[in-house]
Amino acid sequence: MEKDRGEAMVLEVSPEFNTPAVVRVPRRIRERLLSDCSNKKTVSSVQDIEDKLLHAHLRRQ
Repeated sequence: MEKDRGEAMVLEVSPEFNTPAVVRVPRRIRERLLSDCSNKKTVSSVQDIEDKLLHAHLRRQ
C-alpha cells in the first residue's frame, strides 16, 4: 500500500541562507563515537542493529 506523494515542487532558497548550520554533538554521544573508533570494533551488521533496537523497545515496555 503506497501513499500518493503528490506532485514535486520547486523550493527556492535565497543565497544568504546557504551557510551550513553548525551542529554541536552532545558530549556523551561524542565520547561514545570516539571510543568506538578507537577500539577498532567491527561494523555492526543490520541484523545486530535491528536486534539491539528490538531489545531496547522491549525494555521500554
